Amino acid sequence: MTLFRGLVRAVCLSFPAEFRRGWGRDLVDTADDRLAAEGRGPATVGLALQILAELAVAGWRERQSSGAPNVSAPPTSPRPRTSAMNDLWQDLRYALRALTARPSYSLLAILTLTVGLGTSTAMFSLVQGILLQPLPYPEPERIVSLYRTFAHLPGRETRSMSRPDAEDFSQQISAFEAVAGTTDSQLTVKRDGAAYLVDGGLVVGELLRVFGLAPVLGRDFQWADSELGTPYVTVVSQRYWQQELGGGPDVLGTVIDVNGDAHTVIGVAPDGFSYPDGAAMWVPWKLDPEDCDRGCHLLKTVARLQPGIDLEAANLELEALATRLEAAYPDSNTHKRFSGRSLLEQMVGSVGPALWMLLAAVQLVVLIAAANVTNLILVRGTGRRRELAVRTALGASRWRLFQQMLVENGLLALTGAVGGLLLARAALAILPRVARESLPRLQEVGIDGPVMWFAFALAWIGLMLSGLLPAWRLSMISLRSRGSTQGVSGRRSKSLLLVAEVALSLMLVLGSGLLLRSFLERLEVDLGFDRRNVIRFGIYLPESVYSEPEDASGFFRRLEEEIRALPEVEAVGAMFAPPFGANNVTSVVRPMDRPDAPVGEELFASFDVVTPGAFETLEIPLLEGRLLNEGDRHGQPLVLVVNQRFVDEIYGGKSPIGERMKIEIGFGYDNGGEEHTIVGVVGNALRRVETGPESMVYLTQAQMASPYLSMLVATRGAGDVVPAIRQRVQSLDPLLPMRSIETLDEAVDRSLGAPRFYLILLGGFAGIALLLAAVGLYGVASYLVSQRVRELAIRQALGARKGQLLRLVMEDSLRPVVAGLMVGLAGAWAARRMVESLLFGISPGDGVTFLTAPLLLLGVAVLAVLWPARRALGIEPRAALGAE
Repeated sequence: MTLFRGLVRAVCLSFPAEFRRGWGRDLVDTADDRLAAEGRGPATVGLALQILAELAVAGWRERQSSGAPNVSAPPTSPRPRTSAMNDLWQDLRYALRALTARPSYSLLAILTLTVGLGTSTAMFSLVQGILLQPLPYPEPERIVSLYRTFAHLPGRETRSMSRPDAEDFSQQISAFEAVAGTTDSQLTVKRDGAAYLVDGGLVVGELLRVFGLAPVLGRDFQWADSELGTPYVTVVSQRYWQQELGGGPDVLGTVIDVNGDAHTVIGVAPDGFSYPDGAAMWVPWKLDPEDCDRGCHLLKTVARLQPGIDLEAANLELEALATRLEAAYPDSNTHKRFSGRSLLEQMVGSVGPALWMLLAAVQLVVLIAAANVTNLILVRGTGRRRELAVRTALGASRWRLFQQMLVENGLLALTGAVGGLLLARAALAILPRVARESLPRLQEVGIDGPVMWFAFALAWIGLMLSGLLPAWRLSMISLRSRGSTQGVSGRRSKSLLLVAEVALSLMLVLGSGLLLRSFLERLEVDLGFDRRNVIRFGIYLPESVYSEPEDASGFFRRLEEEIRALPEVEAVGAMFAPPFGANNVTSVVRPMDRPDAPVGEELFASFDVVTPGAFETLEIPLLEGRLLNEGDRHGQPLVLVVNQRFVDEIYGGKSPIGERMKIEIGFGYDNGGEEHTIVGVVGNALRRVETGPESMVYLTQAQMASPYLSMLVATRGAGDVVPAIRQRVQSLDPLLPMRSIETLDEAVDRSLGAPRFYLILLGGFAGIALLLAAVGLYGVASYLVSQRVRELAIRQALGARKGQLLRLVMEDSLRPVVAGLMVGLAGAWAARRMVESLLFGISPGDGVTFLTAPLLLLGVAVLAVLWPARRALGIEPRAALGAE
């Protein structure tokens, strides 16, 4: 073989020197590959002589021609037959040499594919892990979440249920194998003279059985465990058992002080079980039916379907049960309806449409990357005409050329897929910090088998999109002439690809622009309170210690005095349901100046229990009357304060001062259902940005004796005051932990987590699209301008000014950009409803966004085209014509 390569080099001297410098190595390698495919044998010598003769003829013709090799057709002698594997191996070797010989082209194409495939793969891993992957329980499709609605109040669907209704589901719905009601709670555990918090759940019913699980030790909860008068028991997670209780089999019977009561461990949950999310300990919720009956909706209820029973059958039984309960309990169940849906749907329903929309959006990035790579291959292919002519001269058929191009492009796609997987893994590593608490099941997101198959399938599709057209065009190149027709059609192909790139990029930029405008609208909403430098934390007083109403109100009064004495503190107050908090209880209100509304047509309002300092701490303004004060104590006339939204909805905007009303509170509060007098009106303090102001009723802690409040502390903003506050709390009760410590700024910021996450993702896609479009525009513009260097030089030599030539080049280069903008605007307008559910305060056809986004993209295009145009016009006409 070494001798043969030497002979090929000698015969190649028949080609012009310039040709040998550009393609001499390719000639030698191609001839060597062709001979190696034949293997050893007598036919090898004949084939070697044939190849040398063909090269000599091709060299002579090249010297006679003025440009491309003057080979009209492949040699008529048949090419020796080789195996498909040999052909593939040759193509792979040649593709590696071709790609490494031009590292800048290869690197740019691989990076483009990596970015496109990586962003799409990362987005698919989110969809796979959150929406498509089954829940990690046996037969998860049998687990359903139950919902409550009121027939006369459409759109007010909620998961909260009363304990009696949940027990009726267990006893009267034959479609259910097991039913349980839960609510998440931080449990106060006292051990070794100290108190600490454990994330847990309050439970009624058969929790583990609903999820198809059996305890590792002991037993599951039963409905009787949540009855009043029964012993206090607890089930712990396997991790808590091992880390906190020693992990021994004798854990059953261990007594733990939870929320001030002695609970006996009756079971250990299986490894990994954590429902509600994050729970490590569960205790029965012993709800007093006198204080919390069918109108007291506190439980999120789940059930397990019987084997072979579908959800539709269960919903029919729920409808029939609702009708029976309405007839039996008209005061609490009139218009009340029940339904079920899969637990997976309940968990991911709020984010599902957004994730599907983002997955669709990121595919636009893949298409842009494919268009970019296609343009790169076409531009590079124009410079490979001599190489392809040589391969044809050595006997390569058009199918072999096409196959070679496909192998080369496939190698790019495979490398891009591997790079995309690495990029996706890196993106998923930082995802928790970006998503925070915006996405459910985030811990289940990762690079698994389906995600890898998706990445490589997407790479194959990308190969089809970006590689087939260039491979076919390059295999069909005319070998006899340079061909103006080829140049025109090639420019047309590149222009069409640019139109597609610009259109797809504009659709992404418009989508991210709408989300940005929507996010800014959220930030501009007047919250109705001052959130700056306000710390909040929860205090829960165990009823076993603070059993009398005055005990609870006295503790909170003393705690406020202790905290107020700190020099860093400006004001202090407390609320049961502070803005942007978890608590939100809606109750029936009955104004005494009008007849009671019929059952099912009552007036509703959210209620809150506050201390007098709460309004001052949050700077919620007093609009009329007076605020609650220290004189409003237990045993004094019952009073309340309402907000302006309540006045507008209930009293039509007229002054309500002095009006009396009943509030059907329940939940164990004293004075529920008795008459209260309105003494003041305050401004609207938003609980959520999306919901707007709600009708609110504020009652005083001293008269309601709430055992749980969120303390609000307005500080001067200098230093960390939390240690000093914790010391004051423990000075009053050393076994009372502070719960969920955070600032109001953090609470409001957390509520913006989901829209911020969607904005970051779609904005990132749009940024990548802009970058890819700019690179594509620059590359194609550079190529097109380089093809016109002689024309521009002649025009300049004939007196044309550089400004005129620059305008001519810019107009030609930006023509596909303008066409792409028009196509993109039409496509975005047609698809604008896809993002409507994610918007706040603006319409999906927002005029500002639809005006600024095209201008932004046009500006990027002008910069991308201007650079190569100015560089080409900087060449002196004499030098340009001399080089030509």
